[in-house]
Amino acid sequence: MTVSLLGAAAPGFDRPLEVLEACHGRISKQCDTLEKLLAHLPTHGADAQAQQATRAVLAYFDTAAVHHHEDEERNLFPLLELAGAPGACDLVEALTLEHDELALLWRRLRFGLQQIESGAASLLDEAPARRFIALNRSHLEFENAHVLPLAREVLEGALAQYTGTICLVSHDRAFMDRLATKVLEIDHGRLRLFHGNYSDYLYAKEREKAERSGGPVSAAARPRAGGDDGAADAKPRRGGPKTKEQKRQEAEARRNLSADQRSQRDTKRQVVDEIAKGEKRLEQIKLSLADPGVYSDGGKTKKLVNEQRTLKAKVDRLYERWAELED
Repeated sequence: MTVSLLGAAAPGFDRPLEVLEACHGRISKQCDTLEKLLAHLPTHGADAQAQQATRAVLAYFDTAAVHHHEDEERNLFPLLELAGAPGACDLVEALTLEHDELALLWRRLRFGLQQIESGAASLLDEAPARRFIALNRSHLEFENAHVLPLAREVLEGALAQYTGTICLVSHDRAFMDRLATKVLEIDHGRLRLFHGNYSDYLYAKEREKAERSGGPVSAAARPRAGGDDGAADAKPRRGGPKTKEQKRQEAEARRNLSADQRSQRDTKRQVVDEIAKGEKRLEQIKLSLADPGVYSDGGKTKKLVNEQRTLKAKVDRLYERWAELED
């Protein structure tokens, strides 16, 4: 039986709030493909399946993944900072640094993948590949657990504070329960207005059904998230005022990094920036040495070659230092 290295198709848009979670799913799928590729190559080499999988990974991380990070940095992160969420500035700084680290790892990994794609190589350097996979997965896990809920909270807070009228069309019951104050039902060409949120609406419908049949109202139909008929232990709407304890718990969850963590992050940022600067200069030297005209000046050529050798050794040491900081 042949197992495709490409894996299953990317998941669809199951939630209406963001497309970010769907992008995370696609990144995770490409990491799975890359992991399968690492296991496939030692036995099968750069066969047709390996080349197909490599093309998919290259195409995704060269374009869609880059646009995803740019979108987060341009649209999502500033929103979190402007909202003044607890620890948002530290959170954004740490996530932006991880974006830069992922970009560096991808540049290092990309050449090897291109060799596999063309059939010029049959193996891939596992160290940067596995670091790239691990960092992507931890980054996605953290964003799914902390950033997306925070983005939802910021959005719901902004909507809750809006004094005008908002028409929501959503399949997210929790989202509607926290924000809706009225529900419009269109049934067989008839328009009806129900006061309360979506749980209140469902309860009203169940109550109407019970009245017609003479039976009791199902306990499961009781409102879940507030409203006049809500259960006493229902959770407060997310968009409403928060208690001091809620604020304290949220601040605790996203607290500013400790002094040691901050120092390590600053050191890592410096190393990442130096690697990026060194690799940029190495690329410039490579282009210069590709120009036949440069070899007419022996002194200039020797200087460029020496600089390339010295700088490459420095960048390699920086990569080692970066790996130590990761550990």
